[in-house]
Amino acid sequence: MAFVILNNNRSFCFVSASNEDIDSCIGTRGCLETGNCGYKVTISEDDFNSIRLYEKSFVSSDGSTVVLEDHNVSFANQAELDKEIERKIDYFKSRKDHKSSGFKTRMDNMITALSDIDTSSISYPLNKSIEKYLDEQGTTVLSDLQF
Repeated sequence: MAFVILNNNRSFCFVSASNEDIDSCIGTRGCLETGNCGYKVTISEDDFNSIRLYEKSFVSSDGSTVVLEDHNVSFANQAELDKEIERKIDYFKSRKDHKSSGFKTRMDNMITALSDIDTSSISYPLNKSIEKYLDEQGTTVLSDLQF
C-alpha cells in the first residue's frame, strides 16, 4: 500500500511508500487523516512506482481516488541530462534540513547515486527519467516526488 499526499485544494504534494515515510517528511500524519491539512489517498504499489519513476503524472483527485496520465521523459543529449541531474542534486540538498535522520541518509544516498551517473557513457536520446535509469541500474531510488 502506498499513498498520494494532496494539499487542501487536492493538488499533488508528494507520494509516499508508507505511513512512516509520511511521518519522516511532514511529522505527524494525523492532520492528513482528518483532512485538516490535506488528504492521504491510497494508491497501488504499481501506481506509486510509476509516479516516483516519472512514468506517470498526477492529473486530479476527488480525495479518494487519483487520475494519472502517461508521462514521457527524454533527454536529447548529455548537456540536458547533466543539467537535470545537477538540478535534482541541488533540490535534494536544499530539502534535507527538516527530515528525520533516516530520511536524510536516503537523500544522501540518492545524491551520491545522481553524482555517480556517467552521462558520457549513455546513448542519446535517453527516453526515460533519471529515476527510471537508476532503478534499471539496480539503485534504490528516492524520487524528489517522495517528499
